[in-house]
Amino acid sequence: MNFAILASTNASDFPAIFSAFQSGKILGKIVCGVVNKENCGAQEKLEKENIPTFFVSHKSKTREDFDKEVHKILQNHKVDYVVCVGYMRILSSWFVQQWPNKIINIHPALLPKFPGAHAITDALEARVTETGATVHFIDEGVDTGPILMQKSCTVEKNETLESLKKKIQKIEQEIYPLVLEKISKNILNF
Repeated sequence: MNFAILASTNASDFPAIFSAFQSGKILGKIVCGVVNKENCGAQEKLEKENIPTFFVSHKSKTREDFDKEVHKILQNHKVDYVVCVGYMRILSSWFVQQWPNKIINIHPALLPKFPGAHAITDALEARVTETGATVHFIDEGVDTGPILMQKSCTVEKNETLESLKKKIQKIEQEIYPLVLEKISKNILNF
């Protein structure tokens, strides 16, 4: 099974994912990575592991034109599943339709609560006592796709953005590889 990584940021979950591939927990391999921010942490991590990595600029392009460039790279590498790791772009409907139930994302909240780019801040501002992380398939909405796995954590009264982010990242690094393992072994029920 061939996997691709899409990323925009530091991709803090990538080392845990890559480790699960190396250990054989996830069957298959990461055949390529695509980043839309040149020299981001994700690009460095992918290249360090000798994964063919492509920078595709989204500037001065429509969302669909950008996604068509990415799609071509994925097709050329015979990708089966697309794994978003800190990918900060909303995918076009066209792209999602090309990859139904094949694009996986991690979100730093217990969806459907706190969708969007500021989930941790939103959870703190809402003064919730519990939040967590969600692995889900991407559909044509924003953080609305079928949920594959969730895990929660307690939000302490004195919680800061940084302390909560670290808690959630630890959960992400646990559940994201687990979901990919189940997908690779065809044992995921959703």
